[in-house]
Amino acid sequence: MSSEWPEPRQPSSPIRMCSFCGTPPAASVQVGGGASTFWFECKTCGKKTGLRKGFQEARLEWNELQSV
Repeated sequence: MSSEWPEPRQPSSPIRMCSFCGTPPAASVQVGGGASTFWFECKTCGKKTGLRKGFQEARLEWNELQSV
């Protein structure tokens, strides 16, 4: 009898503060038609990602925008 444990989740990089104004972004989700779309937006200065299908994609795009 062997018990299999799920692989531990890999830590993801933290969500960076807005590089323009220094505030944390808001995560937004739109649900409908059997799909969810995520994006990040700074409510202070308006900087935001494009619409992405997954949370991780939106997080990666946001972090890449902050390193530019």
